[in-house]
Amino acid sequence: MTAPPFDTAVALSPQVNERPVEFSVDGQAVRGILTTVADPQPVALLFVHGWGGVRGGPHNLLTHLARAAGEAGCCSLRFDLRGRGESDGAAPDACLASMAADTVAAAEHLKSDCGVCSMVIVGICSGGNIAIAVRERMPDVRGLFMLSVYPFSDGDNFGRDVRRTAHFIKVYWDKLWRRQTWGKLVRGEIFFGSILRVLFGHYQRDQRQASGDGTPASPLESLRQHPVPVTIIYGAADPDYQASFDYFAEFASKSGVDIGFHTIPGANHNFYSEAWKQEITGELLEFVAAVSAQTQSSIDAP
Repeated sequence: MTAPPFDTAVALSPQVNERPVEFSVDGQAVRGILTTVADPQPVALLFVHGWGGVRGGPHNLLTHLARAAGEAGCCSLRFDLRGRGESDGAAPDACLASMAADTVAAAEHLKSDCGVCSMVIVGICSGGNIAIAVRERMPDVRGLFMLSVYPFSDGDNFGRDVRRTAHFIKVYWDKLWRRQTWGKLVRGEIFFGSILRVLFGHYQRDQRQASGDGTPASPLESLRQHPVPVTIIYGAADPDYQASFDYFAEFASKSGVDIGFHTIPGANHNFYSEAWKQEITGELLEFVAAVSAQTQSSIDAP
């Protein structure tokens, strides 16, 4: 059986359909898949993949979550950030700002196409960082559901940023000895400018703040000022788990923002196991049901 072409809509069930969508950001096409349902919940889902990923997520995790949410009555959009997958743009040009712009535009497309006013952002890895970063610009976001999200380079805590740099130097050093890393290097899939931004970008931000140019102290500040329900899931076998967990737990403790943490024993960064995928699905559907109930109550309130 031949797979349908990208521009063909697909009926997944009597209630759930998928079709390709395309919208423009700064003159470049961003492409994705819209999941629609016959009788939608008041909250839709926007999926944001990680730095080196594509819209389906690792081992199609985000595709699985989108379709499971569709069967539960939620419309959703998963899309390729510019420079990734089928969207326009060059990978080396991608940065936090471009990824945020893509996400905001995707949210507007989702609201317009599905007729919803509220959404939950589901982000994996760097996609979780984007979800937090755009919160202030997206008042219709009712919740954040994040997987394997990294700490930010805040520039508001020099000691922590030094520890973070040391942590990622170790991460990249470990990756240097992996066969897959050398394969990516040969294929031109490793961008050293991006690595340098990860390692040292926060020191540039320190300098900008010192010069008084108005750069925000941290994307987390918008979450502090505009709190919404947050769930973060980590795999206990993810090498970055402990540093990331400690970072967000510290923020939750100091800010009072209610963050729910869920750790899956034995799981890695990308949750490859089918059992892990199912566990995440259950957590997501429970989270969305609670957010949808709150949203519906606010709609029904006189």
